[in-house]
Amino acid sequence: MPNNTVNIPIPFSTIIIGTNDGEILIGTSEHDVIDGRGGNDNISGLIGNDAISGDKGNDTIDGGEGNDLIFGHDGYDSVSGGSGQDVLIGVNPTSGFGTFEQDILTGGADQDLFVLGDKNHVYYNDNDATTPGSGDYALITDFTPGQDVIELNGSAELYSLDFYTTSDGTIKADIVYDSGVAARGELIGILENVSPTLQLTDSSFIYQQNDYESLYNQIFTPLIDLPPGNYNNVTGVIITTFPPFPVYPFPIPGPVINTPPNIINGTRRNDILVGTDGRDIIYGFQGNDDLSGLGGNDSIFGGQGHDTISGGDGDDSLEGGLGNDVITGDAGNDFISGDQGNDDLSGGLGNDTISGGDGSDTLSGDEGNDDISGGNGNDQLSGGLGNDTILGEQGHDTISGGDGDDNLDGGSGSDVITGDAGNDVISGQQGNDVLSGGLGNDTLFGGQGQDSIAGGDGNDNIEGGNGHDVLSGGLGQDTISGGQGRDKLFGDAGSDLLSGGDGNDTLIGANISLGGAFEQDTLTGGSGGDRFILGDANKVYYDDGDPVSLGEFDYALITDFQADQDVIQLHGPIEYYKLDFYTTSQGSINAAVLYDPGVTARRELIGIIQDVSANLNLTDSSFVVV
Repeated sequence: MPNNTVNIPIPFSTIIIGTNDGEILIGTSEHDVIDGRGGNDNISGLIGNDAISGDKGNDTIDGGEGNDLIFGHDGYDSVSGGSGQDVLIGVNPTSGFGTFEQDILTGGADQDLFVLGDKNHVYYNDNDATTPGSGDYALITDFTPGQDVIELNGSAELYSLDFYTTSDGTIKADIVYDSGVAARGELIGILENVSPTLQLTDSSFIYQQNDYESLYNQIFTPLIDLPPGNYNNVTGVIITTFPPFPVYPFPIPGPVINTPPNIINGTRRNDILVGTDGRDIIYGFQGNDDLSGLGGNDSIFGGQGHDTISGGDGDDSLEGGLGNDVITGDAGNDFISGDQGNDDLSGGLGNDTISGGDGSDTLSGDEGNDDISGGNGNDQLSGGLGNDTILGEQGHDTISGGDGDDNLDGGSGSDVITGDAGNDVISGQQGNDVLSGGLGNDTLFGGQGQDSIAGGDGNDNIEGGNGHDVLSGGLGQDTISGGQGRDKLFGDAGSDLLSGGDGNDTLIGANISLGGAFEQDTLTGGSGGDRFILGDANKVYYDDGDPVSLGEFDYALITDFQADQDVIQLHGPIEYYKLDFYTTSQGSINAAVLYDPGVTARRELIGIIQDVSANLNLTDSSFVVV
C-alpha cells in the first residue's frame, strides 16, 4: 500500500473505502474497517468483528456475523447488526448527532447495544425548545429487554417512556428526552413491539457516558486521505490491545454457536468453483472463472477476468470485479454488482438490487420488485415482472420497466425508456430522450433536452420540461404540458387537456386519423405565439360526420386565444366557417367555430374560443386554412 500508511488502533486486517457515489461494499471473512463515504451505499460486513461507517448518504448496513461496531453517520440509515454482540449507532458521533435524521436500527441475533446518547450528547436532539422533535429519532425494531441494552446520556430522570398501541395491536414506546426546559419533550427513539412493563431503571438501560466520538476518530480519522479501494495489507502501528468494544460488558448467557461458511478460493487460472447448499464465500481471483453458489446465502467475488457467476437459491451477494462478467442471482433477494467491464446481470426470482458499475451493461431484474442502476456506460436495463425502480445514471441507456408499477429514471444522456404495462413514473432527466408509457395510467417527465414522449394507452400525465419537445397522449384522457420551449402537443384519442407552456407551441387535441370525432379537448397555449390545429389538409377535426347533428359532443375548447399572436388552423375554404358569438353567465364573450360547407342542416360545432373580442373575424390573420 505505497504512500498510504495509516495507524489503526484495532487489529483489523482489511480496509475498504467507498467513493462519493452510491455503491455496494462487501467485507471479508476477517475483521474489516469499511467507510462508505458519500452516496447511498449498501454495505455488508460479512464475517468477523467489523467497524463500519456509512458516512454521508442514506445507507443500508448489515454487520453480518461477528461483534460489529456500526455508525450509520449522516443521513437516513438502516443499520442491522446481524449475528453477534453488536454496537449500533445511527448518527455521526462527531457532529450533528442525529439532528434531522430518522434511522432504523435492528440488532439481529444475540445481545446488542443501541446507542442513543454518549458522554457529551443526547442523540436525535434538535435543540429546539419549542418543538417535540418528532422529525429526528431512531426506530429500534427488535429490542429484547433482558438481553439488549440501550445507552442514554445523563440519568433516567431525564427520560420518559410513552407507550401506545398501533392499529395492528402491537405496543410501541416513545423514548422522550426532557431536560426540564418548558415544552421540551423531545422524541429521540421508538421501540417496536415492547412490553408496557418496561422501565427506564431496568438493566436494559445504561447511562455509562462512553466517548464514542473519540472511538470513531481513532478508527476512521486516519482513513481520511486514503483513496477509494480495498487495502488488504495494512501498514503502520497496530495496537493489539482491544479498546472497550463492545463498550458495555455484556453478560454472556451461554455459548453462541454459528455455523462457519464454506470458503473457496480460486487461483490465477480459469477456475470452476462450486459451493454447497449452505453459506459459501467464493473468491475467483484472476482468470476467467465459472463460480456457482448453489443453495444458501452466498457471497461470490469474481475478481479479475471474464467471469460467469451464479448465486443459486438464497439471498446472495455477487460482485463481478474487473472484466466482462455474466452474473445470475437465481432465486432469492440478491445484491449484484457488475463493477468494471461490460457485464450481463440478471436478478432471477426475488427482490434484487442490481448495479452495473462502469461499462456498457445489460441488466435484468426478472421477477420481483427490483432496484436496478446502470452506472456509467450505455446500458440496457429491464425490470421484468414486478414494481421496479430503475436508474439509468450516466450514458445513453435503454430502459424497459416490464409489467408492474415502475419508477424509471434515465439520468444523464439521451435515453430510450418504455414503461410497458402498469402505472409507471418515467423521467428522462438530461438529454434528448424518447419516453413511452405503454399500458396504464403513466406519469412522464421529459426533463432537459428535446424529448419525444408518448403516453400510450391509459390516462397519462405528460410534462415536456425544458427543450423543444414532441408529446403525444395516446389512447385515454391525458393531461399534457409542454413546459419551456417550442413544443408540439398531440392529445390523440380521448378527451385531453393540453397546455403549451412557455414558447411558440403547436396544439393538436384530436386523433388525426379519426379527426377528433366524439372528443372534447381543452387547449391552452400559454405564453408565446401558439398554433391551435382544428383541421389539416385532408380533413376537418371534430366533425362527427352526422349531417343532422350540431356536433356539440366533439369540439376543441381554446381557453387563452390571443388574436395578436396566436393562430387557429382550419381545413378547406374559409367560407365554410362561421363565428357565432355569445355571452356567458360570467359576462365574458365566447365564439363558437362552426363548420358549414353549405349542406342542409350541416352546421357543425368544431371549436369554442373563450373570452375573445366580438370584433374577431375569420378573415383576420389569426385564422389560416390548409
